[in-house]
Amino acid sequence: MACLSSVLIAGILVSLVEPSIAKQYNLLVMCPIGPHSVYRLTLHLSEILANAGHLVTHVSTYGPSSKHPNVTEVPTGASVEQLEAMNIFHYRNSLAGYDWIRDVIEKTGDAMWRNEHIRRLWERRRDFDAVVILSTMNEIAGPFLMDYNGAFVTLCSSGAAVEALSIAGQGNWLPLSVIPNKLVYDDHVSFLERLTNVWRTWALYSEYEETSISMSQKILERYIPGMPPVGQLFERVHLTLINGHFALDGPMPLLPTQVEIGTITAKPPKPLPSVIFLEVFRRLPQKVIWKYEEDDLDLPPNVITRKWLPQQDILGHPKTRLFMSHCGNFGVQEAKYHGVPILGFPVAFNQNSNAVQMANKGLGLVIRWDELTRELSSRQSRLL
Repeated sequence: MACLSSVLIAGILVSLVEPSIAKQYNLLVMCPIGPHSVYRLTLHLSEILANAGHLVTHVSTYGPSSKHPNVTEVPTGASVEQLEAMNIFHYRNSLAGYDWIRDVIEKTGDAMWRNEHIRRLWERRRDFDAVVILSTMNEIAGPFLMDYNGAFVTLCSSGAAVEALSIAGQGNWLPLSVIPNKLVYDDHVSFLERLTNVWRTWALYSEYEETSISMSQKILERYIPGMPPVGQLFERVHLTLINGHFALDGPMPLLPTQVEIGTITAKPPKPLPSVIFLEVFRRLPQKVIWKYEEDDLDLPPNVITRKWLPQQDILGHPKTRLFMSHCGNFGVQEAKYHGVPILGFPVAFNQNSNAVQMANKGLGLVIRWDELTRELSSRQSRLL
């Protein structure tokens, strides 16, 4: 079976770079808990695999949106509003929203394992040649690994984070003396920060076990007879896909089965709709396109807002000069891909680390929310 898994893993990796391969596999990609940006990442991965000729079943809490004939989307039945209810500004001064994690795991798990479509999918899990599960906070999908002999792949959406790779199994605890935890530090750490990196990472890992893993186990034992420890199931991983790249994150001693796929969502831009040009580029010399979902602002004539914007198409447009971003993984990667400087406003989680690394590499500047003033913002923008 190990030989078959190796062949399948090789086929999956080839699928990420080649338009077609000889053998068709039946694959299951699972993202029951994750914000819309992560849903888009897993769906994009599914469509890449589908383009290579594979049949892909994609599980998430969001409604179906793919038009690819080889992709079948199965909703968990949980509430999308619940996933989007977390306001990250509430967690700016804490390491994670653990109360929110417990709540979303319980509600998503209950909805998911009461869903007859998910149950039927679980009953035929052995029909899949490989199962891909989003790593952190998705232990609720662990039963799909019970009595399963196919290839198990994890996807670390937050990049090569120490705790994510250790939770994913494969026994690769990155050396905490030189590799910082991405929720706490960037890759320029002092001697004192190297020391505190050890216990802070241990604290994060312990808290994660007490929240995500413990709550998932509690929920799953309600629905799955003989449910084994979910943490042990996730240790049997064959391949880890990492949404990062050493060009941004710095070098790390990864195993051959831990592969960086950063910028996988980045792509050449498509022409922008003419309405964008009509509303923006014929106005004042300084133009702003802002993703803002309310209509309660008195906007100046050089600013337009939309609830949704084709971010990559705007970043790839030759007249785009600056990207103001909270510095999530995808935004930083896509801006670098399109060569657009960033004015970063990190809020919480790994956004602070992404922002500092971006600035250290000369890709832009950072303004902290606590330091934000009208004068500082104007001065930083001129420097770019």
